[in-house]
Amino acid sequence: QVREPCRLKRVAMFCGLRPDEVFAYQTLKIVKIKDYRLGCVYYGFVLLILTWVVGYQILYSNDHFQKVDVAGDAQLTIQHPTLDGCNPRFPECKSDFRNMTELSYCSQFWIHDSRTQGMGEKRPCTYYDRHSLNPTGSMDSRMLIPTMIERTTQKKQCEPSSENGFSCENEYRILGSTRDIFVADVERSTVKFSHSFGRHDVTGESTDVAGTYAVCDTAAEMFAWPTERIRKCSGKYKYEVIECLTDSCAFLPKQESNVADFAQNSNKEPSGTKGVRRKSSGAGHSHLRPGLLDMHVEADSDRWLTEQDEHARRERLRKDGIFAIPQGDVFSVAKILEIAGVSLDESRRGDGSIARDNGLLIEVDIVYSNMHPFASTFGDTHVTYYYDIRVKPVRQMKTEFIVMDKHQEPGFREIEERYGVMLSVRVMGTFGFFSSMYLLIMLTTALGLLAAATVITDKFAMYCLNDDRYVNAMIDQTAEFNDNSNAQADKLT
Repeated sequence: QVREPCRLKRVAMFCGLRPDEVFAYQTLKIVKIKDYRLGCVYYGFVLLILTWVVGYQILYSNDHFQKVDVAGDAQLTIQHPTLDGCNPRFPECKSDFRNMTELSYCSQFWIHDSRTQGMGEKRPCTYYDRHSLNPTGSMDSRMLIPTMIERTTQKKQCEPSSENGFSCENEYRILGSTRDIFVADVERSTVKFSHSFGRHDVTGESTDVAGTYAVCDTAAEMFAWPTERIRKCSGKYKYEVIECLTDSCAFLPKQESNVADFAQNSNKEPSGTKGVRRKSSGAGHSHLRPGLLDMHVEADSDRWLTEQDEHARRERLRKDGIFAIPQGDVFSVAKILEIAGVSLDESRRGDGSIARDNGLLIEVDIVYSNMHPFASTFGDTHVTYYYDIRVKPVRQMKTEFIVMDKHQEPGFREIEERYGVMLSVRVMGTFGFFSSMYLLIMLTTALGLLAAATVITDKFAMYCLNDDRYVNAMIDQTAEFNDNSNAQADKLT
């Protein structure tokens, strides 16, 4: 029985074409050249391409993920120094200001020796609690922490009426001279950062994630630099873990036993040697990049802490000026200045004035990410963040407003100009989401580079090794079809 030809074959035969010619399959001829030199060149290229595309771009840089910007908001609150870090909302909480006679920038300072030479003009100091430091409250991501205050008293000069033709030169006139004061012990005030993050289905709050902060190991060298100079780290950045002051932070792993009872009595002197089970802080991972630090596992082993050890640990964190609490991350003003590489008394402008007089602008970038080298490819996309704190050159940083005082005499007003440290916080970073399209682009890039490696190896064999055997093996040559000299000679004979 003769099989009927397929439809495409019948169409080709109807048109007078040979089906085998029309539907012929073309492929490349592969020549195996037995030369280890060419093999080493080619496979060297292959190794480099696979290392670059698979090892670096895919596994390390996670370029097969679609990366989008993180959106979020931040809120700042400030608190003056208190005994044992107590909450000033409670009546029993006492302030912990240093005596003005111990502060070298205050006119009340009673030690006058070489240590205070060249530290700028001394001024009367005053204490400001958290409400005086930030009387308008904070509902956004910017806050001015006052270091120097200028006060002037003004008197109502004119009231428009028919007697003055409803015209006034000035509404108020200044009475007397300006009174300048410093805010005492402002460096020991603390600022709490709380922020949110989100993009697509990855959302949350900073209190659910353990944070880190970037610190330059040569930041202290920048204290004496002019404040107009852009500060760039000449050393290396380290990423330090922000430890939780208590055992109630949401990012801490659940433990069989905790120190909740001790946390409620943290202001009391510890008694006894009752054991407290606690994981180590993970501070030994400070050399790792944030993406490499697994915030969910703080250590490989547990250690037993006594109440005395726990108390000492909390005192160390308060003294260092940076720690986490269930409501957010807490930085002392002194710690923020230290990380930024500036000092209120040592850093000066070009005209010699100190930063305490003119103010500073400090940008705090909170950088979020869920990408981790090597781990994210296999499903590890937990969220991390770190603080990037740096000072920006600015001539002056101040604000002014009318002091509202119900005891002020009618017709008078008090104007207050505040110079200080302006904190400007931004939530930023990138989140990655797996994308088959981006993965296909990476693989296509690898195939294109492999093809280029073949071409380069062929050219190397043809033009660098100077051996016709390579050319003859790789290229088949035919006779010259357009050379008719032999055919004409045959006709003449």
